[in-house]
Amino acid sequence: MIDFIFSQCVALLEWAARKLGTTYNAINVWIFCVIWPAITIGLIIAVIVLWRKVTVLQHP
Repeated sequence: MIDFIFSQCVALLEWAARKLGTTYNAINVWIFCVIWPAITIGLIIAVIVLWRKVTVLQHP
């Protein structure tokens, strides 16, 4: 099952690379070195902001 999922992901990245006129490696770099870390940092910031709001609401 893992091999099937991996091969489907590779096929999707290769398809995206062809559609965008770039390479599989470039797509990988954008996803795993730029987009994913940016989303993770954004989610961490959102959690901190919401945690602070909850803390303020619990202690009026």
